[in-house]
Amino acid sequence: MKLSDQVCTLRQAMRLKELGIAQEGLYTWLFSPLSGDWAISHQTAEALHILKYANPKSKEWAERKERGWYSAFTVAELGVMLPFNCISYLDCYHRWSATNDYQNPNIEFEYIGETECDARASLVISLLETGLLTAEEANKRLKA
Repeated sequence: MKLSDQVCTLRQAMRLKELGIAQEGLYTWLFSPLSGDWAISHQTAEALHILKYANPKSKEWAERKERGWYSAFTVAELGVMLPFNCISYLDCYHRWSATNDYQNPNIEFEYIGETECDARASLVISLLETGLLTAEEANKRLKA
């Protein structure tokens, strides 16, 4: 399985950061000036923050600072952020689904994605946007 299937997309990572999720994921979406594209890095955001100050005159770091970096949360990290009444599962069509209230016939949110991580990230974002989950709650769970 590719690493890109196990972490949220760059777009989802950007939105999670905008919504106040702490940038403490195991992996990071990082802009590479050499390739001119974004890539998943094994360096945590904390490590990148420290390295930024190691060579403040570096052209590469100046460009990375301008573009920023975003935690590429794993499926497990997203699962920890979700409230207890959320589930994700592989349906009979081999699509991943994530929902926030599996006992209620009037399901408030349900997301289908190509990967479990995609479905979970979409659900976390919707719960944050609607106030059913706060960034403080998600961050507390993530740090536990």
